[in-house]
Amino acid sequence: MSKGAVTLLDYGAGNVRSVINAITKLGCEVKVVTRAADIGSAEKLVCPGVGEFGAMMTALNAQGYTEPLREYLHSGRPYLGICLGLQVLFEGSEEAPGVPGLGVLAGQVRRFQTSLSVPMIGWNGFCAKQASPLLRGLRGDEKLYFVHSYHVVPSDPSVILTTTDYDGEFVSSVQRGALVATQFHPERVARSVCGSSVISLGRVLMTRPNCGPRLLGRAWPNGSLPVWMCARMTPETSW
Repeated sequence: MSKGAVTLLDYGAGNVRSVINAITKLGCEVKVVTRAADIGSAEKLVCPGVGEFGAMMTALNAQGYTEPLREYLHSGRPYLGICLGLQVLFEGSEEAPGVPGLGVLAGQVRRFQTSLSVPMIGWNGFCAKQASPLLRGLRGDEKLYFVHSYHVVPSDPSVILTTTDYDGEFVSSVQRGALVATQFHPERVARSVCGSSVISLGRVLMTRPNCGPRLLGRAWPNGSLPVWMCARMTPETSW
């Protein structure tokens, strides 16, 4: 694989074209997983998930992807999970009682308990709970796109990267080393929102955790620290 190659885990749940398009716009080669060995040989792995927790785990198990994926996630190589690609990192979900998740992160996935509409669909902001180079270059008033009925509840608060408010605070992204996963859809944020900046997926794909400036304590206009929006890529931020 080339230096700029990104492996995409398509387990057959639905359309991943928007994610592929977002990656190719960054000038990266996309290699789609067709066999379990492709996961083991990946340098950077993106896992977009749609649908239902139990169905995704069933598909991963049926195709022999579960153990190679666990091994990859424990290897310390870069991983970006989107939506269900975040949720399956945890031990289980109320959406599929009795179905074990990957268990790479301790905790559960819970259904929203709110009088507001569920699923939550639309644009929302969020704030950071830890320092991260992924915060670099942001204005502080950006919005990201969500569509989900369930949210992760990590047992270890140190993995929480951002939270979002929806009749109460919930975890909207996590980070542990080179593992990053978001409940929001970074591939949905385009130039219409970011002006002259690249799509926000680029900030996730092209930034290596634990490098570059950390913006802990910076005062943003609205008092929050949302991430991954309107970030211009520079050579020193590539993996």
